[in-house]
Amino acid sequence: MRSSILLWNRPLLLSKLAFEYQIIYNRVIQPPGHGKCLVDALNGLNKTLLDAAINTKTAILKSEKNSDANAPKMEIHQVDEHGNRVSAAAWAYKELTSSERPCGVYGAWSKNKKAASKVVMQRNYHHREEDLANLDSLKKKAEGFNSGLHNGMQAHYNYVGDGVLLDVGEVACRRIPCSCEEGCMLQRKKPTKEERYGPSPNCVLRPIMEMEDGGSYNDFCILNMVDAKGHDQEQEVKSMVVALKGYGETVAEGVEVGGYGAYIVDDHDYDYYLCRWTAEPFRVEQDEDMWVGEGEDPVQVFEGDWVCRGIRLEKLPQAKNWWTMTDRPCLVRMQEVVHTGLQFRPRSDTNPLPRRRPKSVIDHADKMGAWFLKDADHQYMTLRRRQIEGLDYPEELFDDLAENMMDEDNEAEVESGESEGSSDEDSEESEEECSSEEEGSDGEESEDEGSADSDEDD
Repeated sequence: MRSSILLWNRPLLLSKLAFEYQIIYNRVIQPPGHGKCLVDALNGLNKTLLDAAINTKTAILKSEKNSDANAPKMEIHQVDEHGNRVSAAAWAYKELTSSERPCGVYGAWSKNKKAASKVVMQRNYHHREEDLANLDSLKKKAEGFNSGLHNGMQAHYNYVGDGVLLDVGEVACRRIPCSCEEGCMLQRKKPTKEERYGPSPNCVLRPIMEMEDGGSYNDFCILNMVDAKGHDQEQEVKSMVVALKGYGETVAEGVEVGGYGAYIVDDHDYDYYLCRWTAEPFRVEQDEDMWVGEGEDPVQVFEGDWVCRGIRLEKLPQAKNWWTMTDRPCLVRMQEVVHTGLQFRPRSDTNPLPRRRPKSVIDHADKMGAWFLKDADHQYMTLRRRQIEGLDYPEELFDDLAENMMDEDNEAEVESGESEGSSDEDSEESEEECSSEEEGSDGEESEDEGSADSDEDD
């Protein structure tokens, strides 16, 4: 796959997957070349078949007598007799999966069954309907390449999405992928974005790729994805919602009952809240306002969200980075979590409270306990908060999306209601007909009885 396809047509895919699964997605692109292996030969057969069919389609004036009667032909028309659009992908899938199609020297008629049953000969094709393509209308372009000739997208063959250090929409790239032990492998373990995806002074390729200014042609650069012409903002909102839900499911796997975690909040006194997990995470089945505990406001959750219950901690007054336990329950949406397994340093003789604290602070620490949060953990969670908040989208866009989704649901309900209503009307009409017939028969009987009575009176 060429880099233009990877980043131009699907700009958020690599970084989005890295964020959702909290992984480093290292994409290596093979430079263009012409192979002579068995796999290349098998792919060449597919290409030859499709090329021949497409050429036959475009050569409209080609006479029938010059074409092979058994060769596959793609129809020229784009709409069938029912007005449906003809899919070239569906036609290709049908031809490639035909049981009668020969694959090299091994076809359905081949006697060499052992050779034909090799794993490499087993070809699996997939066809996806056009309306099932996800995020097909996202259009982004990459900014951040070095200036000058031969420094663009097609000159780079290594793209990295980092779910921890890079934001969604950020991708690190370099010209040639390298995994030298003394240089690039050690660089991958660096804790910051600038160190991990900056210059590579110890890379084994540096001597042959060194620039006049002292840099290297193989140093990393970080790309930012910006909106391109025709970009669908509503689709981007949907992609953000999906990314956050996927992230929530991933981090839920790291929760251990009795452990400590952190999640972002809208509170000017706190960058994040800390909590102790008291239950296993679970998936929300329907949209609702979920009960948290006595005296606490309910939390609005949505179908597909992952949530977990816990007990909140709060900052210990006049003691930097010290936290203490409370008795306040909390319900945490996992897509807002910035840490699931914090390692506190409990108060002890070797880890005492800061000196000269007020007696009230010491008494509170004695009663509820006190734990020290390391600076490295604080910096990490601040980074994760900025990364998650980077996925926040304008409220007006989300409101428009919600309205559209509600309109779609209402339309579906109306359609189902109309179909049910029509069936009810039919049943009511049949019941009315039956009742009218019965009433008619009863009326006839009453008339006969009346006439009989009148005869008797006479």
